[in-house]
Amino acid sequence: MNINWKELRTSLDKRLVNSGECPISYEDKMPIHINILRIVNANPDLLASLHTVISRLRDVDLGTIKLITIEFVITDFCVSKKNVILLDKIECCESPASSKR
Repeated sequence: MNINWKELRTSLDKRLVNSGECPISYEDKMPIHINILRIVNANPDLLASLHTVISRLRDVDLGTIKLITIEFVITDFCVSKKNVILLDKIECCESPASSKR
């Protein structure tokens, strides 16, 4: 299966609505939000330096991301193992392990 991010988000929205949920959903499904940084020191000088570096990288092409599995979970802010509840899993494509069979 080779589908794009917009199709995955549309499918996930439908699955959530069909299961009785009311997901925050936007008409434009193409934008992607990925958390890649967590700030643990709010020192103003460090934050200013970080902002300068990130601003230079704002328009860098990150290439293509290949999703294998999307897990829909309930968790705490730290994603602690003991507090993760897996609600659903969507397999986006054949995993490398299963393709070796």
